[in-house]
Amino acid sequence: MSNKTKIISKNIPICPDCKEPLDVTAVSLEVGDVVECRVCGTEVEVVSLNPVKLKIIEEEK
Repeated sequence: MSNKTKIISKNIPICPDCKEPLDVTAVSLEVGDVVECRVCGTEVEVVSLNPVKLKIIEEEK
């Protein structure tokens, strides 16, 4: 296994923008929660829990 391989628990949501794990667990989320990715700063909204689905929040211009 290479050093670049990431093993991620299925209870940890992944940022849809940069594909890094978010700093929360799926069990602590509720629909409508907004989470910011600590790596890229993208804000995502939880739209579904089972399975966990996230939507990138677009900035209003």
